[in-house]
This record gives sequence, C-alpha cells and structure tokens, in this order.
Amino acid sequence: MKRWIAWLLIAALAGCGAASSTPTAGPAAAGGGSGAFILGQKDDLWRFDAASKQTVRLTNFAPAAAASQPALSPDGSQVVYSYRPPLPTPSPDQPFVVPRTSLQLMPVGGGSGAPLHGPLEGFDSLNQAAWSPDGATIYAHYETLRFNADGVFTGSGNDVVTLKPGDQTITPLIKDAMFPAPSPDGTRLAFVRTVDNAPLLMLYDLKAKTEELLLQDANFSALEAPTWSADGSQIYLAVSPITLGQAPSGPLGWLRAGSASAHGLGWRVWRVDVAQKKGVEINKQVFEDPRMALQGDDLTLWTLSGLWQIDLRDPARTPALIYDQGDIGGIAALP
Repeated sequence: MKRWIAWLLIAALAGCGAASSTPTAGPAAAGGGSGAFILGQKDDLWRFDAASKQTVRLTNFAPAAAASQPALSPDGSQVVYSYRPPLPTPSPDQPFVVPRTSLQLMPVGGGSGAPLHGPLEGFDSLNQAAWSPDGATIYAHYETLRFNADGVFTGSGNDVVTLKPGDQTITPLIKDAMFPAPSPDGTRLAFVRTVDNAPLLMLYDLKAKTEELLLQDANFSALEAPTWSADGSQIYLAVSPITLGQAPSGPLGWLRAGSASAHGLGWRVWRVDVAQKKGVEINKQVFEDPRMALQGDDLTLWTLSGLWQIDLRDPARTPALIYDQGDIGGIAALP
C-alpha cells in the first residue's frame, strides 16, 4: 500500500498537462522582435522562424530521453537546457519510476550537449535555468524528492541555486524558491515562492542578500515564469486565478491539486510594476501552461495550444496565433 501511495504521487507529478479554454486568434503583432525562437517540443529542442513557419531540429533525444526549457546565453552562442535521461524499467525492487532532469549546455546551432554539473543526489532534479546578463552565472531550480527504503515519499524541496559554466559546482542561493529570473542589470532576482499554499512573487537583492515581497493576491492559485522588461521596470508573469485553479474536492483532492499547480490550470498574463509593487492583468484570454519570451514590444507565449503573441503597445488586442503546434517544453527568443 505504501508503495502504491508513492506511485500515485509520482504519477500525479509527472502526468500534468490538461488544457483549458483557448484564446481566439487575431491579427499578428508587430513589435520589432526577430521572430525566431528555440522551442521545447515533443521532447526535443527546435529552432522556429515565425516568418517562414519553418522548424529545424536542434537535439535528437526523443522518444527515449528528452530536452526542454531552453535558455539562451547573453552572447547568443550557447543554450542551457533541461535534460531527462531514458526512464528505467519498473521492477519488483523499484515498482515506480521518477522522471529526473539535469542541466546540459550546447552550441546555439544544436548538436551534442555537455553536462553542466556533476551527478545529483537520489531523485533530485535541476531545471528552470536562467543566465545572468554577463553570462558568468546560471540560476536554476533545484528540486528535491525523497523516499525511504520502502519506497514511501517522505518530502520535497524547491530551492534556487547557481552554477558557473565550466565549473561542476552547484551553490545554494535561495531556499523555498522556483522560477529564478535575473533583472537586466544583474542586481536582482525575481522568483516564485509558495507559503501556506499561497503563491508569492519575490525579489532577491543579489548584493545585499535580502528578499522582499513584490506581489501577493488572495485570488491567485499559482504563479509561473516571471519575465523582465528590457528596462527592468516591469515583470510579466503567468497567473492562475483561484477561480480557474481551485483544488479539487474528494479524498485525493490534495494530490490532484499538487499536480495542477504545476500544469493544467488556466493562466492569464499579468504585468507587475517593480517600483510600485503593483500588478495588473493585461489580457483576459486564458492560456494553457504558458512560457514567455520578450522581444521588443512582442510578448510571445509558448503554450499547449500553440505560439501566441501579445502586442504590449495594445495588450487588450486579441493575441495572435502564429504557430498552432503547442507544447510546454519552454521557449527562448533568438536575437
């Protein structure tokens, strides 16, 4: 019975991805970006050009392994991404399997990736990588999963750590934190924290080593993917209102709610004024699992329903669907 509980937990965590209502397509936005992206799709990384609608495969891991969550270095030469090796076959000694990810580095044109760090402990994972503006540091989410000898789940943790290209060391930075996003000037780090089931957008001063609350709302069920404006004055992020992501009822409601807070909720886009610590919803459309990239005045969202663009000069305008093959594997804008 204990092992079945552990199996249910892992299945819930790994089986996220239900879609919600889809926005309506509209005229294309034109905000000055290059229109080229690296997308995580079908367990590989692909270069996508919005003008030609052409894709070029950059990795070749699927279906056994997977690559996702690309992050482009500031000089545009390298991509760090999350790598999941082939899953082990379940056995009587290990009746459940746990998807684990590490970070790898590859040239922007694709090819073989190189591990960015040494082996991780137990079932731990690294993901959600983000580069510092000078390219000297990579911030990432360190996810801890612990089980006892009987296969019973005993606890988890979410922390932000730092890594250096060319150095195998993983250095702890912020406890109880996810979705690290460095400011354009490299002095601060936005991140998401959950306290008593309440999601918070936080700001960390990298010099003073201090934290401050940036955004909290009783109507939020989850926050994800903070993305800074070029001048550092605004942060865009995905917000799931409590009315779209309420915890299900029933004996396993807590379990389904835990997986839903990672994927499958309805999400809207908010803009947060960093100086005033005030947020506002910029668009009423509901997206599925958006990951964001900002190019000029175009905010591009990679979602389960496709690639959408919001023209930030007129955010109330209907988002434009520019590619209808969606996924939740992450996005990076190319210069």
